[in-house]
Amino acid sequence: MKGLKILLCGAMVLFFGLGLALAEEPAGMETANQELKDSDIQWVLGEVVNVDLKSNVIMVKYLDYEDNQEKEMSITVDAATTYESIKSLGEIKLQDFLSIDYVIAADGKNLAKNIGLDKAKEPQAGAVPLTPVEAPLAPVSATVVPVETSAIQVEAPVTQGILPVGQGAEVVCPEKTENQAP
Repeated sequence: MKGLKILLCGAMVLFFGLGLALAEEPAGMETANQELKDSDIQWVLGEVVNVDLKSNVIMVKYLDYEDNQEKEMSITVDAATTYESIKSLGEIKLQDFLSIDYVIAADGKNLAKNIGLDKAKEPQAGAVPLTPVEAPLAPVSATVVPVETSAIQVEAPVTQGILPVGQGAEVVCPEKTENQAP
């Protein structure tokens, strides 16, 4: 009887160990490993200074916010790289601004996961474009005239008898009238 118990226990351990050794990795484990890799994703926004279509490498100039210096970075593109606002590496031009999600590969290269072209915002229909002023503006003088404030609550403190504009004071620009002397 004792030998039968030992034989049964041995068979159970053997089948259990064999089952673990031959078991496949569950589908959820693969996505967990992918999430670990995706957690290493870094991001850069920069201006394209070179595109090498033969070796699938983009060189971007970006501002390093840690030391406030402009730096250059090379980023390798592969078949798994996705694109936004463009369809391929061939559409990227010099001086384009790119938003790039990348990971640092085992060999130390920066590998692009996603590349987005940042397009300049186009003016809205009917918007008047701003033009630079060529001549200096003439100085404008204004007179601050106190207004009856008994019905107005002033939230800003009054400093030296002058109320801030919009807080119980009115700005009046002097204009010539018929009663004023030249």
